[in-house]
This record gives sequence, structure tokens and C-alpha cells, in this order.
Amino acid sequence: MTDDPWINSFVLLTLGANAATLALWGLAAASRAGIGTARWHDVRAALGDSGLAIAAVVAATATAGSLYLSEGADLIPCRLCWYQRILMYPLAIVLVIAAVRRDWGIRPYALALGVLGPVVSAYHYLIERFPDLEVTACDPFQPCTTVPIWRLHFISIPYMALSAFLLVDTVLAAAQPAPRGHRPGRDDGGHRAGPRGGPRTMSARASAKKQAGRGSRLPLFPLLIGAVAVLGVVGIAWAATSGGGDGDDPAEAPGGETREVTVEGDALAQFPSSAPNDRPDAVAPTLEGEDFAGRPVTIAPDGRAKAVFFVAHWCPHCQAEVPRLAQWLDSHELPDGVDVYVVSTRVDPNAGNYPPSAWLAREGLDSLPTIVDSESLDALVAYGAGGFPYVVYLDGDNRVLLRTAGEYPEGDEVYTRIFDALAAGGEGLEDPRG
Repeated sequence: MTDDPWINSFVLLTLGANAATLALWGLAAASRAGIGTARWHDVRAALGDSGLAIAAVVAATATAGSLYLSEGADLIPCRLCWYQRILMYPLAIVLVIAAVRRDWGIRPYALALGVLGPVVSAYHYLIERFPDLEVTACDPFQPCTTVPIWRLHFISIPYMALSAFLLVDTVLAAAQPAPRGHRPGRDDGGHRAGPRGGPRTMSARASAKKQAGRGSRLPLFPLLIGAVAVLGVVGIAWAATSGGGDGDDPAEAPGGETREVTVEGDALAQFPSSAPNDRPDAVAPTLEGEDFAGRPVTIAPDGRAKAVFFVAHWCPHCQAEVPRLAQWLDSHELPDGVDVYVVSTRVDPNAGNYPPSAWLAREGLDSLPTIVDSESLDALVAYGAGGFPYVVYLDGDNRVLLRTAGEYPEGDEVYTRIFDALAAGGEGLEDPRG
């Protein structure tokens, strides 16, 4: 994905949108301070002519880019991505229609959508940077906290959307269209006025056209189309010369970070659920797989109680919980008859903290029996796919005693209580989060 020419073009278009938005904000601020007022009025008047077309092009480009990311780059939208699509897609449609009809009456309706967009995009961008702000567990399938695109140390997908929304809003808010029904150069009776108030001659009309051509209005729409074309060409050229080689994809590393898993038995209902096979005594299926070194690992009814930790390398809550578990195991002994397993799942080479094998080794959990889940997430789905970190506690017959999703409170006593209760057959075993 690093060398995708279209994504490179989107990055450049984002930078262009940022520059245009900041330029308009700067002109407006300078005008309020009494500097460059005439120039700001000229820009507003030019936006009155071309602003709808500019806003339509920006919204349509953002919509096309969004569709490319999901349909061309195979990035599945998360929940917040869909909220932004709900706001941007109709905005593009109504702005295109309004631009064709030169109907500025659409402005309040377009701004109603456009103002909500930056709020959602900014929140999405914020939780990308600070995932703990949203939830205490990561969505196992389409988390909003992963960052599949991260360019120039600040540009991600929600940042691109934020840039588009802000430019559309700024253009629509700044534009000063001519009053409805008014056409420059007409007298109060609607006739073209000559230099002395009389009807214009053909030569006077031609002269007026020349004068109009020398006016101060800026050709903003042609400039925008030219800028989009230039940035697109530069983006494609950037990809062509970036030099990424075949075989650099970390997913193709020797051994791999995903492996085949065999499931025997009925899958647990998705957590949380009130389905019949989610009852406390439901029997979890047997899992047969391999660890990162290719050694076989099996989670099966063997007479021993088990805690099965499903973790994802990109999940910030897993990144917080795994060191706590490792610290407890380093300073405590597991009670007799209790085993702890790790299932590395939901691997994403484009997300942070990759590869999971290195992460778990770094945290000191590589000594635990670990099943490497398959690309189709067979182990995770079989055990109910709760939010990460997801833990399933089983008795010796693989009967479910408890399932939890999310970080636990800090403190050694948390795992001490859990494992002691697990050794006692589940008596007193409770979700430590309350």
C-alpha cells in the first residue's frame, strides 16, 4: 500500500486542501484586522461565482477517494468511517446539482451536513492517536482505532476526510454570491446601461466585456481543476519512483504470523450474547494449531482449568493488559491444575506493533503455549469473538466458566483472585471489572 499511486495522490490533495483552507482563513483574519480587505472581498466575490463548483469538486473527489479505499485498496470501513460517508456522500450529490443549477439556496443545507463532518472526523482522528479515549475494549473486526494509512507522520484517513470537510465548509461560508436576479451592468429597469445611462451600442458592449475581463475576480475554478490535475500527476510519479520492492510485505515473512487452525465442536455464541450456547456451562470447541515456531498447540478437555487470552497486536488495550499478565506470571506461580494460553489473532501487517510474534516475545509471553490464528480467524470466531483483550475461562472439561472483554483494573490481586477461583473449579470467579 506504500506505493499505491492513488493514495499518494490523496495525500497530496489533502495537503493542497490544507493550504487552500489556511489561505482562506488567513485572508479572512487579515481582513478583520483591516489588512487586505479589498483582496478578501475579491476572493469572496470570486467564490460567489465558482464556490459551488469548487465545493462540489472537493466533495466528489473525497467521495471517490473513499470508494477507492474500500473497493480498490480493500480497506473495510469502520463505524466512524461510515458516519463520515453518511455525511460526505449526500453532500457531494447536492453540491454537484447546486453547482450545475448555480443555486446558492443549497448553502444552509450543505453546511448542515458539512459542519457535522469535521466533528466526526476530528473525533476519529483523536481516538487514532489516543485509543483509550473511546472504549476499554477493541472491536475485533472493524476497530476505529487502527491506522491503515499514516503518511508524513500526521495524515491518516480521518485526517483526509477532515481536510475535505473543512475546505468545503470554508468555501461555502466565505462565498459572497451576487444577489438573486441581479446581473452586473444593468440599470434598474433591467436594460443594459450605457456610459450615460442610455442603451449600450455594440461597441460599448464589446468594450464592457474587455473591461470585465480585466477585473479583479479570480478564476478560482480553473485554478482548482489545474491544481487537482497537477497533484494527481505528482502523486502517480511519486509512487512510480518510490522504489518499493517485491517481497517487502511483512505478511510474507518466513513462518508467517498466521497459521491454519482446526476447530472441533460447536462454536460459542458471539460475546456478549444470551444465546443458548452462551450459558455458563457451554462447552468450548477444541482448537488445534501451531505457535510461531511451528510447534503444535492444542486447547482441549484435558482435566486442567484454562485461561485463554485472545490478543491483537494493534489493540491498545491488549498492549496495556499483556504486560500486566506477564508481570504477574513473572512474580507469581500459577495454582496447580491451571494453564494459561495465548491466541494471537486479527493480524494486520499495516497496523502498528507488527509483528505479533516480536511483540509477545518482547513482553515476555513467548514462553506460554500460543496458538497463531488463521487469516480467517477460525479460533476467534469459534470462541465467540469478544472485544480485545478477550479472555475465556474454562474448566477441565472445556466448559465455559466466564468470558470477559476489555482491560482489567490494575493490581496484582486481580489475577491472583482470578486464577485462585479458576483452580477452585470456578467458585467465586467474577469479571474483575464489575
